Amino acid sequence: ALSPYSLNAIDSHTGVLFWKFITNKRTMGVPAISKNGLIYFADGEYIRALDENTGTIVWKQGVGYSNTIRIVDASSKIVLAHSVANAIFAYDALTGDLLWRIPVGRGLINAVIDDRNETVCIFDHGLNAVNAISGRSAWQRVSDIEGLYENGILYTTDNTGIRALDPKTGSTIWQS
Repeated sequence: ALSPYSLNAIDSHTGVLFWKFITNKRTMGVPAISKNGLIYFADGEYIRALDENTGTIVWKQGVGYSNTIRIVDASSKIVLAHSVANAIFAYDALTGDLLWRIPVGRGLINAVIDDRNETVCIFDHGLNAVNAISGRSAWQRVSDIEGLYENGILYTTDNTGIRALDPKTGSTIWQS
């Protein structure tokens, strides 16, 4: 659980506090993401990966864009962070090394990881699907698309309706 200046590991059945990690900066109102025994979160100063069991720092990266960065998704290989009105950043999930950055527009931008196909789909007044490791564009759809990813399928909406897409190729599975 994030509080304004800490990340807290709490037993969901008893409410007992396992550990508390104090930050120097205010955490953004976006939940931390847990994957593969690590917890990823941003506090306006750093993006951090903490050991899920102990709360110790595994890696941290300075963000350079104070109070505007949030974690949007994580997989076994990468962590995605969004700096408002700046870029989507991809970091190596185990080391914290910056893999790539893609400039984005204003507002809160969503991005999802399709780990099966090593694809990242960025929703920014259209849909840009990129290779998760290199950041190179694989395919794009230009329109006011919003969407989500679940069980290997991208579901998008625009002014023509709802569409299910293959994240790797961008081909339409069905539309309504």
